[in-house]
Amino acid sequence: MTRKEERSGLHAVSEKRAGPVVGNDGSLHGRYRSRDGADSDCDERRIVGGDGVSSGNGNGNISACRSGVPDDGGSPGTEFGNGSGYETGHFRVAGNGRGPADGGSRIPADGGGSTLAAVGRGDSASGNDGRPKRCGDGKRGQTPVIGMNRPQEEWARRSLAAFAATVRPDVEWTPFHRAYYRLLDAFAEGRIRRMMVSVPPQHGKSFGASVLLPAYLLGRDPRIRIAVASYSFSLAGRFGQQVQRLMSEGSYRTVFPATLIKGTGPRVQQERTARRTAQEFDCVGFGGGLKAVGRTGSLTGDRVDVLVADDLYKDALEAHSPLVRERIWEWYHAVARTRLHDASRELLVGTRWHEDDLIGRLKRTERVVELSEWGQTEGVPTGTWVAVSFEALKTGPPTELDPREEGEALWPGRHSAGWLAQRRSADPTLFEALFQGNPVVREGLLYGDFGTYAALPAGLLRRANYTDTADTGEDRLCSICYAVAEDGLCYVTDVVYTSRPMEETEAAVAAMLERNGTTLAQVESNNGGRGFGRAVERRLREAGVRSCTLRLFHQRSNKEARILTHAATVVRQVRMPEDWRVRWPEFAADVCGFRRVFRANAHDDGPDALTGIVETELAPRGGRILAGGFSKR
Repeated sequence: MTRKEERSGLHAVSEKRAGPVVGNDGSLHGRYRSRDGADSDCDERRIVGGDGVSSGNGNGNISACRSGVPDDGGSPGTEFGNGSGYETGHFRVAGNGRGPADGGSRIPADGGGSTLAAVGRGDSASGNDGRPKRCGDGKRGQTPVIGMNRPQEEWARRSLAAFAATVRPDVEWTPFHRAYYRLLDAFAEGRIRRMMVSVPPQHGKSFGASVLLPAYLLGRDPRIRIAVASYSFSLAGRFGQQVQRLMSEGSYRTVFPATLIKGTGPRVQQERTARRTAQEFDCVGFGGGLKAVGRTGSLTGDRVDVLVADDLYKDALEAHSPLVRERIWEWYHAVARTRLHDASRELLVGTRWHEDDLIGRLKRTERVVELSEWGQTEGVPTGTWVAVSFEALKTGPPTELDPREEGEALWPGRHSAGWLAQRRSADPTLFEALFQGNPVVREGLLYGDFGTYAALPAGLLRRANYTDTADTGEDRLCSICYAVAEDGLCYVTDVVYTSRPMEETEAAVAAMLERNGTTLAQVESNNGGRGFGRAVERRLREAGVRSCTLRLFHQRSNKEARILTHAATVVRQVRMPEDWRVRWPEFAADVCGFRRVFRANAHDDGPDALTGIVETELAPRGGRILAGGFSKR
């Protein structure tokens, strides 16, 4: 037995036999001899976790699988996996004093069973012909089995979130950040190949997508070429510099020792041709790397395996410029996409400024799946975009992806619900775009500016209510209390606008009717409205309220035709409280942002209820509000 065999405790049973194969999932294939000399079949054994516990088929002395690696001298040309998924960090390679010196070993390759020769500080060695070549001045040593010694580093190679926690222990892990990094992980693994994510400002989207993700991808596969694009060359360059600093740190090299950039390790032959500037760098010896470009920058001659486009618009002024939007669209199609190939991945992250930004236009022109459940990340059809929007303040019911309750903040420790409400009241339209991912432009809106009031006028004729129950799980219940005055106008006094369950909304509406002194309430009986109305009526009786009468009716008219026909009358006849945008922000956003193109609207419940009010109060002839009571249907 050679000295190296004594050190490792293992050697090949026969030099004539094919060398053992270590799969990229940690499975070992072949035959080994342990320290006690017993032969051990390790076919299909898998080393998992941090303690080397095995699973799978085969028999023999598992200590042989846990105590070392195949004798690279006795089995030249050994392949380290030939399946999909490149996990360099699982196997120490030659040239850094911690891996096998012989170049016959290979590193796990990405897809199609292809393999890649390991390189060291000297000449690379392919091992394709089974003849090992000396790989620089690396010292002989053992390649640790997956999870053998450093479980934290092992998990960091398998999970982007674990990688982030390892190299940046101070990262705060809110439910949002865990979901965000889980999405990025699905992208890194290739389960999602085209993804667009809308995130509010100052929530850590760029650090995750443009810094940690590229460093992680290059650690797993230093052969890939990544392009990071942003609205300016300097901002993209800063992302690139942060990636380089991260990859130069000891914590990164502990996780991914094989991925080196120029100047981070001992000088080797390959460094002579490796690039490293503020905007571009190469992974030494592998050909992969990163290039940072502005949104009009050139990618000519560069293969792009992964494209990360992060905030392509600087501000609202740029986003509202048709010229700028068209230039970005042309750059994306004429420059960025021409460098992609069938296996390339695309990630668009940013803050929404305009409905016709790159994300908005792609949503209109290409296949897009709105993600709400984690199961949707599996089996995404080829060429389909996966879209996710994280709202600063949650609207709608909880989902598996975003389990917050309505009104909860995305990152309460950084931006509380109260702080966000103040921002919303200052500029509701801007807030909807930047913080809610719901940009709306004035052109094409159905409603103009609503008139407002500071106090109700004297001489009110009646207090009434109109309720439109939710049609489906995505719809909202909209119940509006209003007062009719002698001036012929309807003054909105209270609103319940929610997607909460029926048992909750029944109590909320009943309390609102009592609070506003409502004498007559109209409830659409369509889609469960009859049961809802009766439940509200029962709650009022239980509360001792006898002055309010509920009238159930079936709405037979077409919703779209009604809303479009009465839009001008709604603006002319309805008045809102001065602070209505603050009191009912979701209701105000959906009404003020409602577009003439009906299918372009996510929710029509607010406009539907307002239309119902003017239909109810409008005289059958003459277009005036009835002074005596409700019009007949």
